[in-house]
Amino acid sequence: MCCKGIKKTAKKAKQIAIGYAYLAAGVNEELSARRVRICRNCPNLMGGMVCAICGCEVHAKTRLPEEECPDKKNRRWTKEIV
Repeated sequence: MCCKGIKKTAKKAKQIAIGYAYLAAGVNEELSARRVRICRNCPNLMGGMVCAICGCEVHAKTRLPEEECPDKKNRRWTKEIV
């Protein structure tokens, strides 16, 4: 039996891989540009590229329409920002 944490980690790894593939292929450029503009004003952005909350590289994560800002207290962008 697999624990929920392992399943969640595997799902997240798959999403990250898809995000990087989208980044490499130039998929969802406009969506990413809108979300990255929002992320740039976030205090949780480290080095201009990595989210301190989820650890994702924002230029990859923001390309995935089904993703949301991981800051549950102050979501800066959601799935609806498309």
